Amino acid sequence: MDYLIEHFRKDIDCFFNTEPPGITLHMHNHMELYLLTKGEARFFIDNKSFLLEKGSLIFINNDQVHGPNPFPGEIFERCAIHFSPNLARSLSSNKTNLLQAFEERKSIVQLNPAQLDIMAPTMLKLISEFQHPSTIGHDLLLYSLFMQVLVYANQFSEPTKAEETYHFPELTTKILEYIQTQVSNPKLSLESVACQMNHNKIYLNRIFKEDLGVTIYQYILLSRISLAKRLLEENISVQQCCEKCGFNDYSNFIRAFKRITGISPKKYASSLNA
Repeated sequence: MDYLIEHFRKDIDCFFNTEPPGITLHMHNHMELYLLTKGEARFFIDNKSFLLEKGSLIFINNDQVHGPNPFPGEIFERCAIHFSPNLARSLSSNKTNLLQAFEERKSIVQLNPAQLDIMAPTMLKLISEFQHPSTIGHDLLLYSLFMQVLVYANQFSEPTKAEETYHFPELTTKILEYIQTQVSNPKLSLESVACQMNHNKIYLNRIFKEDLGVTIYQYILLSRISLAKRLLEENISVQQCCEKCGFNDYSNFIRAFKRITGISPKKYASSLNA
């Protein structure tokens, strides 16, 4: 099965877009700062669904399963900045941690009009410099604007964090909760979910995909790789990650991790200290 996974190779990658997204739930190797500048949409992250509106700012870690679900026919105008966590660390100072809001798992905050008037133009300037490099000083302008974006994002993330604002149907919510509690269990599968929910597996798969855009099997696999990335970030060994993430076969774990993230677990662990 093919996964539409974003695997970025540059330190910074940015875009401004008004078109419907081409992917559903996914992960990627970079951090992401995501701002809705016009319209409304649902957005899934950390097993919750939020209703986005103009000014919603999302902090997405590189181990989080996430994705937008725009309303049909609704305007969906957004800016996204993808960046290497190592770059943000290298540009941080003793007084300012540019990754603070990400490390605190802020998820989503709602900017007020004054904050939006600062954040949106700064992100757009960064995107413009990324897409149309200046003849002189491109690297300095790019990193300067990037630091401004993250400084503002951290400033505006205080003091509140958004609560879940869109609720899935009861059955989908129960499936998500069950997968979350059983993700380390190697026996977790579509069949075990169907048995627990006391429903036909074909029916469950259909309603789950209607709500999240992926099958139950896909979501289980993404959740396991998400857990694996978090454990590797805690210096857990690759072998232990395999066991703790519900994989009963080491080779299958390596293949699944590489297929979804673009690199092996060992290389991912090494990149954390690069």
